[in-house]
Amino acid sequence: MYKVTKYFDFEAAHHLENYKGKCSNIHGHSYRVAVTFAGNQLDEVGMLIDFHRIKILATKYIMDKYDHTDLNQSMSMVTTWGKNPTAENMAEAFFSTFNDAIAGIENRERGVEVDSVVVWESKDSYATFSK
Repeated sequence: MYKVTKYFDFEAAHHLENYKGKCSNIHGHSYRVAVTFAGNQLDEVGMLIDFHRIKILATKYIMDKYDHTDLNQSMSMVTTWGKNPTAENMAEAFFSTFNDAIAGIENRERGVEVDSVVVWESKDSYATFSK
């Protein structure tokens, strides 16, 4: 099995509702996200999925929507959201976003799937969602 991972970064604010502590106040993070795709078949060029295509997907579906936003507001617009914007919930939401995004491209026909999404809130704290 082949696996391909792409990292990207964005800045955003959030707060946690029903949380007793500092994180109940609005604060910001420099988020880092890693998305990993997996599959058994390479294309005619020898790629599982083009890194540039991943960058386009990340820009369109994550960066353009959430960079420099208040995640409590911007993520609440996602119809299936309705949860605190924790790293765990964001990893799950981004996993679904990437999974839906590749459903209509040729890579899906070769069995390429989203393997995992990792969301870092800081350099030493992250959450992972995988299938």
